[in-house]
Amino acid sequence: MPKKDIGLGVVSIGFGTWIILYTAAEIKKKSQFWPTVIGWGIVILGAIILLMGVYNLIKEKKASGGKKEKTQAAPKEDVRKYLKVAAVMGLLVIFYFVFQYVSYVLAAIILIVGTSAVLGYRNWKILIPVAVILAVALYLVFRLVFHVHFPAPFY
Repeated sequence: MPKKDIGLGVVSIGFGTWIILYTAAEIKKKSQFWPTVIGWGIVILGAIILLMGVYNLIKEKKASGGKKEKTQAAPKEDVRKYLKVAAVMGLLVIFYFVFQYVSYVLAAIILIVGTSAVLGYRNWKILIPVAVILAVALYLVFRLVFHVHFPAPFY
């Protein structure tokens, strides 16, 4: 587990650094504040994860006396967790394309229902109406209150 934490920490630091550099180079000066804050937040959290991974790796090596332990195959439960993460990532990609080319409301309904189903909630009598109401309510708030124009042909 510490090796995964170290990898995640390094990737997070790299990604946060890229956000900071991209923001400085490509975004107008007055619009740079929040992307820069988010980039630094990712870098700081990545550094914390990296340091915790290194600390846990050192602690494990001391506890095992420097001996290498046999690695075991991941239990089915761990594989299922990774599959859930991959499924949610796939849903986010679907959300992006449906949002861009069809409509926000349909994209949000697909994302809410899909994510809930992947994470184990399957009370369809509640899930479907809540997803529809939430998607329409969010659309109306963004459209009427915040005056956000959605990039889709159906609006």
